[in-house]
Amino acid sequence: FLPLWSLMASHSDTLVVFFGATAGANGGKLGSDEREIILLVWQIVDLHEKKVGKLHQCFVKPDTLELTDQCKEETGLTLEDIINAEPLDKVLQQ
Repeated sequence: FLPLWSLMASHSDTLVVFFGATAGANGGKLGSDEREIILLVWQIVDLHEKKVGKLHQCFVKPDTLELTDQCKEETGLTLEDIINAEPLDKVLQQ
């Protein structure tokens, strides 16, 4: 087997690491309350130079403006953060 790093390097010189977080529960309750995406985080990795770029994050305004206590605690997000955010379609266009 080849390491994942070498497999990706053979096809491209860059990798985008992408993460999305929802306003719902985590841990054992993950997926039990089906909430919308409220945060997108991404980072570019230069596989050739083996360097990582700047970490980017963007808040996403959900249709339902509600955060669980667990979400607030784990992410540090406030209701005001998502109220002032753009909807998902506009964030993805950026």
